[in-house]
Amino acid sequence: MDSYSRIVLIGFRATGKTTLALRLGSRLRWACSSTDEMVEERTGRSISEIVKEEGWEKFRELEHQVIHELAEKTGIIIDCGGGIVEHKTNIDLLKPGALMVWVDAELSDIIQRLINNPGIRPLLNQKDPETDVQANYRKRLPLYRLYGKLRVDTSHESLDEICDRVLTLLEKNKKSG
Repeated sequence: MDSYSRIVLIGFRATGKTTLALRLGSRLRWACSSTDEMVEERTGRSISEIVKEEGWEKFRELEHQVIHELAEKTGIIIDCGGGIVEHKTNIDLLKPGALMVWVDAELSDIIQRLINNPGIRPLLNQKDPETDVQANYRKRLPLYRLYGKLRVDTSHESLDEICDRVLTLLEKNKKSG
């Protein structure tokens, strides 16, 4: 069994990765980093602005640069953007030494969270956001399943329950490692 020196949160937009990262970070006393926030800080622009001005490809390039840097760190919780799983090189960088946690939610909850926060998270198809979300979720679902060592569900589990599950797995790993 691998020894975990960091936690990597993967999952679709609006599943609660950032909130979970902060709660886990507090309980573990580990640093937290969001790939999306790091890209925004470095460019001085929101993801929506980057995508609108330069396209998704440019955003993915910037995201990969951030991942390359974060993959070297330990004692950290990395909150990844939803599309990170579409590029295996990102997973290959992050996976060694990491507990990969798939943060999931009911598709209806994801859609509601996105619709209730317009402008915060970019959608590929602004005219039909619900179809956009459904198509992208279904496209990424097999990848989340493939890469996630542990699946947590923010529609049905409380943050404390999820944190307890993650910490229990870390502790078991530590004892067996």
